[in-house]
Formats: sequence, structure tokens, C-alpha cells
Amino acid sequence: MALEPQMVATAAADCETLMRVFLNADGLTRAARQMMIDGLPPATRVGTDKLHPLQGQFLAIAKETLDELKQDAERRQSEHEGKSESLTKQSEECKAAREAATKKVEEAKLLVQEKTNELNECKKLTDEIEKEHEEMLKQKAEEDERRAELDTSKAAVTSILEGPFQLLLEGKCDDDKSVTSLEAFLKEIHAEPTLIAAAVRALVVKPDSRREFDVLTISCVKQALETQLNKVNAMIDDHQFKHRSVTAEQLGLWALLDQEKARVAAARSSLVDAEVSMTIDEDSCKNAEKEVKAKSDAASQQLCEKVIVDDMIREIAGAHEAAARLAAFNYEAIRSAAAPDASAPETATADAAGSVDVSMAATMG
Repeated sequence: MALEPQMVATAAADCETLMRVFLNADGLTRAARQMMIDGLPPATRVGTDKLHPLQGQFLAIAKETLDELKQDAERRQSEHEGKSESLTKQSEECKAAREAATKKVEEAKLLVQEKTNELNECKKLTDEIEKEHEEMLKQKAEEDERRAELDTSKAAVTSILEGPFQLLLEGKCDDDKSVTSLEAFLKEIHAEPTLIAAAVRALVVKPDSRREFDVLTISCVKQALETQLNKVNAMIDDHQFKHRSVTAEQLGLWALLDQEKARVAAARSSLVDAEVSMTIDEDSCKNAEKEVKAKSDAASQQLCEKVIVDDMIREIAGAHEAAARLAAFNYEAIRSAAAPDASAPETATADAAGSVDVSMAATMG
């Protein structure tokens, strides 16, 4: 008997629902999937008031297959839920680790800045001390030069007093060289010209032949030499304090400069350590960021897969209802409901029946 249009439309829709589920089912082998798709159209075409027993058996197999697919989908759904919870927890942990790493990088940057400022301050102070030390070195060099001049002056007086003058005084030397040396030195210390002229004549006379004027002249020469020596000694004494002060200050600045250079080296070493630590912290922060992204991507992927499985479960539920309708299809009720249109041409019913095959063929395609 031919199918009515309403019956055809309902059966075709249910058949398409089942075929769509089987097409998308990962739990079926290729052969099993092909068998179900190829078998569904014949199993749902009827020419009588009820299904053939073989058609009923095939629909029962389809229902069992749907049960298996449902169980597999629910298992996968449970697994996805567990993985989603785990990934969510891991993602939160990664975010917390990223925040901690970010905070650590910020602290490391502050420490690097602090160490940089400390190094700059040490270098600035060292430069200032070094300039002061250089100035003090110049002063010390000047004082050393002055001290050397005074020592030379004292040595010159002492040399004349204990050398040529003493020899001439004792009459142990009568050469012109000693007299010339004494004369030149007296002129150098700006002795009176008359004293110089008298001294030259008096000192060449032997001690036992010297007159009273010669003795007086020699005494004046000796007094002039001793006065010059005392003057130089006084100058040395006066300069000694300044020389010692400058020397002490120079040595103090040298020690302080050495100490500050050591502080600069220590500050530079601390800065390098802080920079290395900051680099390590930045790498850790980057790795934490990568971990957060990886976990986020994994969670998104897991969510997509879960949505697919959820959709599959809903489709399987719809397929179950479709299979139940196909297995218990009340064709007599549909025919009775369509009775007012019984006068319609027989060809219309035949066309409707043919549309079942067309619909199934389309689904197969």
C-alpha cells in the first residue's frame, strides 16, 4: 500500500536524523558506518500497514548501536569534564605563578635601579676624591720640591762651613779653589762686599800670621755662615709642619680613594648580580606566560571538544526518539487522519512514496 505524504515526511526526517548520527559517529568502523547508512533507507520504506520483521530487526540493531554510541559519548563527556576541571585548575596555578613571576621581575628591576644608583653615587664620590687627591699630589710635589731646596741650601751652608772655611780657618788649605768657593757662597747669601773682600785676604793668611783684623774678619765670616745655617734650619722647621700636614692629607686621601674604589668594585659586582637575577626572573616570567597560554589553549580546545560531545549526545538522544518512532510507526493512524483526502488521485500518493526514495538518496549523497 502507498505511503501518505505526512507519513513519508516524518519517516524521511527520522531516517535522516539517524543517518547523520551514524555519519558523525567516531565509535563506528568504516564498514559498520556504511552498513548502517546503506541499510536505513530500505528499513524505513513500507508498502503495508506495518514494518517487515527484517526491517524491525534492523531498526533494533540501529537502536542498540545508538545505545553503544551514547555510552561511548557519555564516557567521553565525563572524561572531558574531568580534563576541563584539571586544566582549569592548572590554568589558575599557572596564572598565579605568572603573577608571582611578574612581581619578582618588578622587584628585580627596582633592585637593579637601586644598585645602579648606588654605583653612580660611589663613582661620583670616587671621582671627587680622586680630583682632591690629584690636587693634593700636586701640593705635595711642590712641598717636596721646597723641602729639597731647603735641604740643598742647608747642605750648601754646611758644606762651606765644614769644608773650605774650616780648612782655611785651620790653615790646612791654601789653594785658590777653597777661597773661590767661599767667596762665591758669600756673594750668594748676599754678604757685605767689604766683608767678602776682607775674608778673602784674611783666610789666605796662616793662623800664626793673622792680625787682629784678620781674626775679626774671619769671626764675622763664621758668624755670617752660621747665621745663614740657622736661617735655613728655621725655614726647614717652619716648612716641616706644612710638609707633614700635606703628606698626611695626601696619604689619607690615597687611603680613602682606595677604599672608595673598592666600594665601586663591590657596587658594580652587586649590580651585575642583580642584572643576572633580573634576566633569570624575566626568563621565568616569559616561561610562565607561555605556560598560561598553553593551558588556556588546551582548556579552549578541551571546551570545544566537550561542546562537540555534548552536541553529539543531544543528537543521539534525538536519534533514539527517531528510531523509536520508526520502529513503532502508526501508519493506520496517519492514514485515518488523512482519510478526507482519499479522493485525491492515486498518482499523488505514488509521487509521495517516490519522494521517500529521493530523500533517502539525497541523504546517502
